[in-house]
Amino acid sequence: MVYWAVFAAALVWGVAWALFLQRSALGRWMSARRTWITVVVGIGVDLLLAKIVMEWSEWVTVVAVIALSSVGIITRALWNEWSGSQAVLQRLDSCGRMKGNVLGKGERDGGSA
Repeated sequence: MVYWAVFAAALVWGVAWALFLQRSALGRWMSARRTWITVVVGIGVDLLLAKIVMEWSEWVTVVAVIALSSVGIITRALWNEWSGSQAVLQRLDSCGRMKGNVLGKGERDGGSA
């Protein structure tokens, strides 16, 4: 009986999460810009539901496998975000050198500081 309740909860959770990601502004932003967060949340809730029907030692093993296999993709996502931010900052810096300081010193857009 407990298994069927967990299966039903998993189905409801999956549909609700998908609707949130599809229909809300935050969900669409997360899907487009922070996909790895949507996966972490989704898998995290799945693991919590699974705990209801699993022995502790089994559940910890499953959590460890999923967590360790996720390190690479999460690291990749964070590295790409950081690298992209650095590229934007370098472009802003080079624009600032051409027209004065981006932070307000020097001439900007034909005006004076």
